[in-house]
Amino acid sequence: MIGVSKDLNQFPLNGLRHPNHGNMCGWYIWSGEWSNKSDFFKPLCAEHLIEQKPEIIQYLALDIGFRFLSSQDNYEDIWFDENITIL
Repeated sequence: MIGVSKDLNQFPLNGLRHPNHGNMCGWYIWSGEWSNKSDFFKPLCAEHLIEQKPEIIQYLALDIGFRFLSSQDNYEDIWFDENITIL
């Protein structure tokens, strides 16, 4: 399962991969502004996420600790963030 924000149709589109925990694969993906609200992320299986946002598939192979940002003007950034490798 992947944690996703309610609305994935805003920009920028962001993702980060923590270590796996429970039934979650470690991915958290959101669009627009980050929120600390407890209901900001909802679990979604990878298959349904790819149906909604097929362009996400290219990022899901990134290893633990990686982040990505994608904008509507085709800007893309992928980087490693050691801080997210530890839960």
